[in-house]
Amino acid sequence: PDSNDVQIFMIDEAGNELEQWTLKHAWIKSVEFGALDYSSDEMVEVTVNFRYDWAQFESIRDGAVTRGPFFGVGA
Repeated sequence: PDSNDVQIFMIDEAGNELEQWTLKHAWIKSVEFGALDYSSDEMVEVTVNFRYDWAQFESIRDGAVTRGPFFGVGA
C-alpha cells in the first residue's frame, strides 16, 4: 500500500486474517473518543471516520484470496 492508504483487517480468534479493506488515498475526516475512566480497566471506544478516493476488498478464507469489487468515493 501507499503511505496514504489505510488497511483494515478482520481477524478470527486465532489472529488469522479473514478480510482486508484497503482505502486508497485516505485521510481522517473525524475522530470521536469515548469517555476515559482511570478507575476502570474497561476498553475505550474510538471511532475514526475516513474519506477516501476508492476502496478494494479482499476475502481470505481457507487459504484462498477473493478480490471484491472496487468501490468509489467514500464518505
